[in-house]
Amino acid sequence: MTRLIDQYLSGELSSDDRRIFEERMESSEQLRQEVETQRTIQEAAKRAAQRGEIKKVRKGYHLKRLLKWSSIGLSGIALLFTAGYVVSNSMNDPSSVDESLMNELNDLAQINDLPAQYFAIPEEGALVMSEEGVLISVPEGAFLLNGKVYKGATVVQFQEAMKASSIVKAGLSTMSGDRLLETQGMFGVAGFTEEGQALEFNPKVGVYIQVPVDEYKDGMQLFSGVKDAQGSIDWQNPVPLAKIPVPVDMSELDFYPQAYEPYLNSVQWKKDKKSRDSLYLSFDCPDCESASVNAVGIVPHRRITAEESIYLYGSDARAIDELMTVEEALQLSEWAEGPNWEGDFSAYSRDTLDWGIFDICNSDLPMYVQPSNVLAFWNKKFNKTNLSTREFEQRMRAIHGTCNNEVLKKYTSQLRKSLSDIDRQVVAMGYPEFERFAAENLAPLNPQNAHIDHLEKFYRTGIEKLQYRAEKWREKEQNRQHNWDKETNNQRDKERTRTAQRETDVLMEEFDFNMKDVKRQIGNSVGFTLTHGGGTIVNIDKYVWDATVSRTSTTITDPFTGKTAEIVYKDFSFEVENADKYIKLFAYVFPHELNSYHRLDGKKGKFSFPLNNAILYDVAVVGVKENGYDYFQKQSFRQGDLGTVRLEHISEAKMEASIEQLNKKRNSKAIHISDEIQWLTRERADYKEQKMRKEMAEFRSNVAGSLFPCMRTETLHKGGQRQ
Repeated sequence: MTRLIDQYLSGELSSDDRRIFEERMESSEQLRQEVETQRTIQEAAKRAAQRGEIKKVRKGYHLKRLLKWSSIGLSGIALLFTAGYVVSNSMNDPSSVDESLMNELNDLAQINDLPAQYFAIPEEGALVMSEEGVLISVPEGAFLLNGKVYKGATVVQFQEAMKASSIVKAGLSTMSGDRLLETQGMFGVAGFTEEGQALEFNPKVGVYIQVPVDEYKDGMQLFSGVKDAQGSIDWQNPVPLAKIPVPVDMSELDFYPQAYEPYLNSVQWKKDKKSRDSLYLSFDCPDCESASVNAVGIVPHRRITAEESIYLYGSDARAIDELMTVEEALQLSEWAEGPNWEGDFSAYSRDTLDWGIFDICNSDLPMYVQPSNVLAFWNKKFNKTNLSTREFEQRMRAIHGTCNNEVLKKYTSQLRKSLSDIDRQVVAMGYPEFERFAAENLAPLNPQNAHIDHLEKFYRTGIEKLQYRAEKWREKEQNRQHNWDKETNNQRDKERTRTAQRETDVLMEEFDFNMKDVKRQIGNSVGFTLTHGGGTIVNIDKYVWDATVSRTSTTITDPFTGKTAEIVYKDFSFEVENADKYIKLFAYVFPHELNSYHRLDGKKGKFSFPLNNAILYDVAVVGVKENGYDYFQKQSFRQGDLGTVRLEHISEAKMEASIEQLNKKRNSKAIHISDEIQWLTRERADYKEQKMRKEMAEFRSNVAGSLFPCMRTETLHKGGQRQ
């Protein structure tokens, strides 16, 4: 909100954004107070009379104009950035400079008739504020003495004319040759040793000035003041003002592809960054021809070097002796100490990682920016670098649009260079859209940071680490799916074997039952008989077998005695209510007089099966759902149409007990159907597994469409072409 207020007060907002902001102010007293506080702070920063007001405000103030200079300049400064400084009493006190030294140095002042201010700067550097609210940042090593970096305390002499009255009193002109310039302020600066010896500016470090101005004006440049013989200053050698990016904490920046989070928000997917980082990383494919550990640049058995150990472990170099290989080092290192990667990658829950398809690494896909290469620098270790700025955040959106990992590499491998210099390199690669970034004329951010070389190596190690984790997770998930499918198929094979055996058993038992019943009806003549006349063999067993297999009624006549026997089958049917809500429906028919049982598969919830009229039956109907089972049973009947039956929810344990109870009512020793129940449970679980895979494949396909601008959503499945 502070940045938004700052942009509003500086006139940076578009007309639409400004209108919306003002509407919000009208409805929010708190926002109006914040704006007025910010306006007061800005004015206080620009006027020495209000310096005391600055110190009363805890929030800090937001100055706007920053430039790098070498001697005397005209400040006509664009809106360079929004930077926050907390002003406190720790600012260097000018009174610490010896008065006699100040009197001596007054004679050396660069601008005649303009009072000088003096600041004592320790060897390690300091940030000070002038009477007119100009911030002066003097880093360590900012000055040279006899051509060498000066190490020691420095006395900075500063002169400023930021108001028209100050300019007039000092007799300063705003002429550049014969041209009249419009000015937003002038200042001069010089550095001296504590003994009064003049110092030179170190061009490799420089001094930084942040100047407040009332109004941003296009075309303002920085001029160097050159004195003529009469002591007048001519403003020469104008240069564009180099803007310095705003460093912010990495946790405040967004480097995802632009459409990624809006899509996840639209489907109300997890909000926490760890989950979204994890999902993002799961799309990483460092080598689309061979997605293996070695393909990502890791040689598992290569010994880790001392240097790599330091980058992984910081000052604790225990890995040099304890960890012998890169693989071991990556597994045990504490690299993931940032807020994005707490703990080991394998600790993320399965639903957080969102397993699904992996053919992204095997399809003929266009290039895209690898997630590991983004997440590796999205880490607090890269704070205070070019990458931890709003300016790079804007570039990252365009980098994703190039779909070229080499473009990102330009920025991550040149942390000492300015973003604008790198922008021009990217333009030369064939991306003219980066010209608008190059035109911002950004200066390097913290180029003398001694840790930058380490960071670039740390970045490469980070990529390796993330790719290693992603690949290990992919292998783990693929193995899990393979093992699941293998076990499911094994159980299905066993079930097919059990089904064949059960159908054989029940057929043979019912055939024996029917044979005994026929024998009871026609006497002992049943079996093989021989007619004396024509020599025809009559096999009564065949009639019984045919009737049993076809489950049709038949009448058998003994050719010798003329006695008859009947085998009667009558229709049995029912329909399950709301059958379409079940994954599968089964009916178990238990004959009282037989040891085996029938398992019926209905069609769209309708069941029909001829029952032997000489046998008493029980029936149990099981409906398999994602969240469990529904159940119905009827006992001791022979035939008929049950009509529509309604299944009621039942626990797995109660269902198994009920079926076992029905099973035990039969005459012979009951067979165990626990294997059947286990198979049903597995089928239900597999349905959920396959459904989740299908849903996740669809989800990941849609996510891919938001992540990779150069591929269509269906590319994941079809190996599609560029848009």
